[in-house]
Amino acid sequence: MWLNLGTIVVAVILAVATAAGFGVALSKRADSPRAARPVPTEVAATSPSSQRAANAAIAPVATVLAAFDDRTVWVGRGGSCAKGGAQVSITHDGGLSWSKRTLPGAVRSLTRVHATGAEAAFIVGAGTDCQTRTWGTGDAGSSWSDPQRPSETWARNPKGGATVVSPADPASPACPDSSVVDLDANTDAGVVLCANGQILTSGTGKSWAPRDQKPKAVAVAAGSGAVFAAEVNTSGCTGVRVSEVQMQAVTNTGDATSPPTTLRESDEVSGTTPSTPSCLSVEKVEAGSVALALVGKGGWLTVGNDLYRSDDLKRWDKAGTISAG
Repeated sequence: MWLNLGTIVVAVILAVATAAGFGVALSKRADSPRAARPVPTEVAATSPSSQRAANAAIAPVATVLAAFDDRTVWVGRGGSCAKGGAQVSITHDGGLSWSKRTLPGAVRSLTRVHATGAEAAFIVGAGTDCQTRTWGTGDAGSSWSDPQRPSETWARNPKGGATVVSPADPASPACPDSSVVDLDANTDAGVVLCANGQILTSGTGKSWAPRDQKPKAVAVAAGSGAVFAAEVNTSGCTGVRVSEVQMQAVTNTGDATSPPTTLRESDEVSGTTPSTPSCLSVEKVEAGSVALALVGKGGWLTVGNDLYRSDDLKRWDKAGTISAG
């Protein structure tokens, strides 16, 4: 009897100690943000930022793309202020042949190129000081104007980070909770794609309004009345798919509310609504290698050294291979 009672006492003591131990463990887990979400640790890899990295190796675009029409296209490589490497080429036959243009000697980093005519364009870049400057050409890059400080110009910051060059602010905080992946602009507004998948617009750069969230977007482009994004490895598409950015209404005050009146539905611009865009099958997409430009009813797309053309922003056909010329 005494043996049985002793056994019972020991069992009770062990049970209390074990419960206390579990209590300590639970109290420690309660201090963690994950306590409210009883999920495996591996789920952390599916957060928006890490999922984007896994899906498409998200990185700031390393290719700058601009098109004047269905024949004239500019393609540039970004380089960096410290290491250089910036270059630009032009095609006048829709990508069949290319001519490399010599950039001004001070240009080491190229953050934007914008075509304003069959032979005219301007570039935005920086030298070793990483201070943004603009250069213009009227002869397809055979010669360039003297450098100018940016004025009424949109471009990515050559230093990277969360800010962009805008007409109102040379360091406009476009992606305060993330970093800038891509930027484009039309005559009315600037459009920014952030590393967290958020797409924002602004009339001048004083303030920014969120318009859409595309976790798999790697590039963005603004047309005369619509915005599109290139996404990688979306559902049912191993490769690149171009889809419309939904310009949702916002209640913000200030200049950020002006874009919805100028960035209209795509069918007003292109004559079609690409609600079911086709998939451009690509086995592997290198980080920063996708660039998108809209022109007329269609657009141009680069994936690595390949150039693609679309007349309706749905189907994309290979137009050529980008060459330094």
